[in-house]
Amino acid sequence: MQNGLSAPALVTGADGAVRYAYAGDLQGNLWRFDFTGTMPWTSALAGTKPLFVAKDSKGNRQPVTTQPRVVFAPEGGYVVLFGTGKFIENDDAAKGNFSTQTFYGVLDTLKGDYAIGGRAELSERKLEKAGGAFAITGAPVAYDAGSAGGKGWFFDFMESDKTGERSVTNPMVINGLLFFNTLMPGSDPCDAGGGRSYVVNTLSGIPANGGVTGQLSTVGMLSAPVPFETTTEIGDRNAVGRRALRKKYSIVNFGTGNGSSSGTTVNSNGAAGEKVEAALPAGRFSWREIPNWQELSNAAPKK
Repeated sequence: MQNGLSAPALVTGADGAVRYAYAGDLQGNLWRFDFTGTMPWTSALAGTKPLFVAKDSKGNRQPVTTQPRVVFAPEGGYVVLFGTGKFIENDDAAKGNFSTQTFYGVLDTLKGDYAIGGRAELSERKLEKAGGAFAITGAPVAYDAGSAGGKGWFFDFMESDKTGERSVTNPMVINGLLFFNTLMPGSDPCDAGGGRSYVVNTLSGIPANGGVTGQLSTVGMLSAPVPFETTTEIGDRNAVGRRALRKKYSIVNFGTGNGSSSGTTVNSNGAAGEKVEAALPAGRFSWREIPNWQELSNAAPKK
């Protein structure tokens, strides 16, 4: 398969209308589609130039088959989050076709003909083995298009050219955390295969609180992470009517089991799953004082 576009991630404005869309393709191109103007909309940047081209350290293009996720960048614009890898054709499972795959968080400033020249303009994260998982380290990202490494972050999946590790299921973002699973195909058709589960900060690409991530699946190939809302707590109103809405989620990863014909679906993180909490604003978001309300009410026509 020469090329194909992934499912797009849509970015909407305050009015709910789509402003931008981001999608990758099998040639490693990450495209921004701009819907802010009038038809015909531009397909990406001027001259149909992609926002970014995913390539490994040897210059080999890395296919993008998943739907990206988009979060706000600290200084304006967006950070687009996506992994690379393909598991579509029979040859994708062949060990001789394994290649280095990567997860990226790239900055889009939305300014002019902005584009990222390559991974050299991103901050690299290093994976170090920590038991059955990984510690991830790296310098802070400035998110300044003019600074070295300021256009985002990336890390290569360790030894993915040997294990076949790749990102082929959609990532998920909750409260500043990025959840995604990878796939490692088995060496023969009867092998259940495997994968890893990652949780990192969306803006840094590093696990929260310096922890480890990339736990190896014990239940075969993994689905995309699935969030289950467990509790919702609504706080008291403040003086202007606002309140905090706190939702707690359990993140569950389902696996293919031991490769038997039963197709058993299991939870790779145990019965409880990984916990995450999101705080959202609720209640009255703004208010306006009308000092002469009684005067206006008295002057209004009476029915």
